[in-house]
Amino acid sequence: MSYKDTLIGDSIGGDMQEDENFNDDDIEILKVVLKLLSWHIGYTTLKNKILDLLKPKREIKLMDIENGYFLATFQSHEDYLNVLVDGPWTVFGHYLTVEPWSPDFSPTQPYPSKVIAWIWLPGLPDTLYKRSLIEEIGNYIGLVIHID
Repeated sequence: MSYKDTLIGDSIGGDMQEDENFNDDDIEILKVVLKLLSWHIGYTTLKNKILDLLKPKREIKLMDIENGYFLATFQSHEDYLNVLVDGPWTVFGHYLTVEPWSPDFSPTQPYPSKVIAWIWLPGLPDTLYKRSLIEEIGNYIGLVIHID
């Protein structure tokens, strides 16, 4: 098995016709690191849950890496953005952390270095629901990725 095959891992989901269009040049930018907090989960179980939760339009490659981390590689930019933005994701009542893969990622760290979180602002008066104000509040917490 080549190093590239090891990085890509076993494929899940998708349509065989779409496999022919899988562009290896796009692999590096369409990867996320997944980790289920406070729970260890097997490869097959996570693979099935990802398919059920995400309902991907194209193939996803999944690889089990050490310390409870999994590397997911997407063919579709839309599927990639959905996993990053449409959360939070839970599996068996535990939060599934999702972070964009980067070359400096280390699976030896016990928890992800970055987490995309969904922030709810209960009790915020309707008059304050302005995009600019919500972005400013969000920027105090961290980088704003998406506003519902």
